[in-house]
Amino acid sequence: FSRVVELPLVQEQQLSRDVLPHLLEWLGDPSASKRFGYLHLMDAPGPHDSARLSGPLVERYRSELTAVDRQIGKLVATLKQRRLWERTILVITADHGEAFGEHHQKTHGGSVYEELTRVPLIVRVPGLPHREVGELVSGLDLGPTLLDLAGLETPGPYLGRSLVPLLRGDSLPPRPAPIESLRGHRALVFPDGMK
Repeated sequence: FSRVVELPLVQEQQLSRDVLPHLLEWLGDPSASKRFGYLHLMDAPGPHDSARLSGPLVERYRSELTAVDRQIGKLVATLKQRRLWERTILVITADHGEAFGEHHQKTHGGSVYEELTRVPLIVRVPGLPHREVGELVSGLDLGPTLLDLAGLETPGPYLGRSLVPLLRGDSLPPRPAPIESLRGHRALVFPDGMK
């Protein structure tokens, strides 16, 4: 990265409302014609007290997701206002899910059950129609996908593969997807859903 912004911690993690203004400021810099920006928004990973201090844990979590959604909305509005939207690839995903008592788990990192490993992946590419893809993919595929969309080759050591064929409405051969928890639990998820 050519520019890294590290903010002082206000809570255990940086919140989207504190991080996003720095990206929006950077987007206003007219000196760059091509850019790659990365935000790791940390509102939702526990302790679930950044948006709402009372109520059931899952409701507080949903409030945090709503706060992140608002910030993403501000990002999209800014991209449109600055006439960057039609040349912007936007990827939204998560590095893990969250458990609220399923399988006797709370928070994340302790298992490879679906509530922790099945996460959203939204890829918006200008000029490509929206579609829902049901194929099993992996976070390992993000790097090769972004490189492919930028017209660049994926280096040999990458384990993932480009998802651009899926974005274009084609298919990819099925394959297992590896998953691992913070506690060392490992699994392969096979195309038929078996783990």
